[in-house]
Amino acid sequence: MNVLYPSFALLFGFLSVLTNGLSCLVFYRNLTLTFGSPIIYYFVTLTCMYFVKGIVTVCWSVSALFKSGDEQLFFKIGRYAYWTTALSLFLTLLAMVVERYMNTCSLKRLQWLRARKKVYTYFCLIIVVFSLICGLLVAIENTGHYVEFFICVVAEIAFTLTIFFYVRLWLKQRSHDEETTRREAAIHITSRCKSQFDGNKRLNVIVLCYVIATLVTVLPFFVAFQAKLVYILFHENSDSNGHLMKLLEIYPMFTCLNYGLTPLFYLFVLPRYRKSLLMLLTCRDARQVALAGNAHDSEETTSCADLV
Repeated sequence: MNVLYPSFALLFGFLSVLTNGLSCLVFYRNLTLTFGSPIIYYFVTLTCMYFVKGIVTVCWSVSALFKSGDEQLFFKIGRYAYWTTALSLFLTLLAMVVERYMNTCSLKRLQWLRARKKVYTYFCLIIVVFSLICGLLVAIENTGHYVEFFICVVAEIAFTLTIFFYVRLWLKQRSHDEETTRREAAIHITSRCKSQFDGNKRLNVIVLCYVIATLVTVLPFFVAFQAKLVYILFHENSDSNGHLMKLLEIYPMFTCLNYGLTPLFYLFVLPRYRKSLLMLLTCRDARQVALAGNAHDSEETTSCADLV
């Protein structure tokens, strides 16, 4: 087996574990306060999925480097990455719909905000367990082309709708940020809360980086893979030329490219906004912000949740 693929997968998988592990920490410590839009689900899904896929890719890449006789190993990596990406995006879409409904229902909004951290924690665990189950299924047996075709269609629909929802929310968030900026002149804001608000705007940049990286690397593969599946199902009914297997074998390179682009975006974003992102790790809730100042400040301070 060519050592180029396992080497790239090992490198980018390791970077993915580091960067997305940091992201999981940031999001987990600020879920109850920092985010108020359904796009957090896109973040949670990607970070958990890339974190687990990074670990699995590192393990399988090491195995491929030391066991060059296993020709099916990278094929299984490709199928595993394909399954987890497709179905996790579908789960993301469902979660965004739930978040949208709970936020629009005024009677349930307060209860939802209180239970948000617990819900997101369970959601992260579901994504992790789901990714591991996909890995076991791929390692145990192969599935038919009809099942993979259905998964591919679901993934494309979910991914397209996710991008649509994100762009819509991003445009709405920009107008909200402009309104908040105008309010800042008349409202006293502590430096910690202000830094967190700035950090939220910077995190939107990282969200955009994730979306661009996924759009460039994942969507073209889904289109090519679905086209080949349609050809097989309606013309040959078998993969006699091995094209389907070749597509799945090169998919880890798409995934590795995604692993590689994300850390590069982090390298460009983090140095410039490191202070704001560090504040996200320390400004836990509005009460801590109020306690950071004196009693007079605590009366006039607007909570971070109101600003986001």
